[in-house]
Amino acid sequence: MNCEKALQNLYEFIDRELDTATESEIKAHLEHCDGCLGKFEAERLFKEMLQARAGGERVSEEMRARILARIESAPGEKRSWFSLDWGALLPVLLAAALIAGIGLLIFLLGR
Repeated sequence: MNCEKALQNLYEFIDRELDTATESEIKAHLEHCDGCLGKFEAERLFKEMLQARAGGERVSEEMRARILARIESAPGEKRSWFSLDWGALLPVLLAAALIAGIGLLIFLLGR
């Protein structure tokens, strides 16, 4: 196994989603390749940190399938300011403006 093929299977290896033969090939490769071992360890530690922060909750298979389908359906999609869903952002923007206004009022009254 070479580095390119090992790195292509990085996340499946970490998630233990590979067949036994491929997993064994990657393990053998990692025993001799410090560069790949470092990348695999960094990703494994990052995943462990995320799981610890998320409380170890698992996403349902249905939700996982929906997320993956959404990701796969829009590779490289670029979004501009004009394509944002401003209707969904409106409550957030209004809340931010209200907080800023209250802060300004408090500042001006405190002078």
